[in-house]
Amino acid sequence: MPREHLSAALATELSGAAAHEGPDSGQATVLLLLMLSTFLLAMMAFAVDLTSIWFHRQAAKSAADAACLAAASDMLAISLGDPPPGTGFTPGTNSDCASSPSAALCTYATYNGYNGTGLLTSAASNSVSWTFPSMISGVVTPTGPKAPQYPFLQVVVLENVKTTFMGLMGTKFQQVKATSQCGEVFVLSAPPLLVLDPVGAPSVSLSSAGSVAIKGARRAASRSIPRAQVPFPMGLWTRPLRALTSLVATSAL
Repeated sequence: MPREHLSAALATELSGAAAHEGPDSGQATVLLLLMLSTFLLAMMAFAVDLTSIWFHRQAAKSAADAACLAAASDMLAISLGDPPPGTGFTPGTNSDCASSPSAALCTYATYNGYNGTGLLTSAASNSVSWTFPSMISGVVTPTGPKAPQYPFLQVVVLENVKTTFMGLMGTKFQQVKATSQCGEVFVLSAPPLLVLDPVGAPSVSLSSAGSVAIKGARRAASRSIPRAQVPFPMGLWTRPLRALTSLVATSAL
């Protein structure tokens, strides 16, 4: 084929292909970009709502822990025979802050942003309730004549969190839940001894079986405290407030 005929044929073919594309060429690319942009915006919107829900759950956990420890402090005082005024609750009686708003644990929950007035299905709201379980997994239940009748407490905080972008899909509120467990346990500890006159008699006067050893030598007012053996009653138990190791926070996402 002559050169001029080949060039004419190629030019005709290229011009025909260009004419065949028409005005709709490139629309698939635009549609793909729109779909990807919409997907990314939706993911960002869900991330905003999920982040808000996560922060609310952390706040609910802090409120549950504070309320539980406040109530456990009152329980300790009650079991030691020195109940503080205005506890607002009775150990062994389940209740909530809507029914007993003056309880000490409700006060501390309110300090942390949860007034516990009651959970509403169609509004941002929260509830704070408590129960007295007979046992807690992983914790030894105290027994004996000095053991409290209700040693453990469980506080549950529920909150309806208002959503923003998830509301466009029908989920206007998302419930979060935080649970805290605490109480009283027996702890064996040695009470401190402070002897103001290490050589005076009787600086320490005890009456019971057992003994305590004072080891070492320390100087006080230029006088040496010698090694000594004095009688001492064994088996003294103290019951200080102690947060149990099974502090639990769960999310009802």
